[in-house]
Amino acid sequence: MSQSRGRIELICGPMFSGKTTAMIARLVAARDSALETVAVKPELDTRYSPHEIVSHDGKSHRAVNVRDPGVIRAAAGRSVVVGIDEVHFFDESVVSVCRELAAAGTRVIAAGVEIDHRGR
Repeated sequence: MSQSRGRIELICGPMFSGKTTAMIARLVAARDSALETVAVKPELDTRYSPHEIVSHDGKSHRAVNVRDPGVIRAAAGRSVVVGIDEVHFFDESVVSVCRELAAAGTRVIAAGVEIDHRGR
C-alpha cells in the first residue's frame, strides 16, 4: 500500500453508541476485499472475551491483546488495516503509533469514547 493511502479513522461517541460495531463492520469489509487486517484491544479489557473485540449487540472479531501502544506496531505485522478498540484506555503514545502506521500506508481505525467519566 502506498504512503498516500494510509489514514487514521476515528470512531468516537459515548458508551453504547455503536463504536465497536462500526469498527467491526469496517474490518470485515476490508477483509472481504482481500485486505490483511488485524484488530487490537487493551489487555485490561476482559469484559466479553480475552481474544476478541465484542460489541454490545453481540458482534465479535478476533483481536490481539496489547498492554502498551508500542506493541501495536508488532501486532500489525503486514496488515494494511489495523483496528484499535477502546483506544481511550491507552496512554497518549498511541497517537504517535497511529501516525506512524498511517505514514507507512496503513489504514488505522480507532474507536473510543470522546470524553471520560469526568467530562475530560
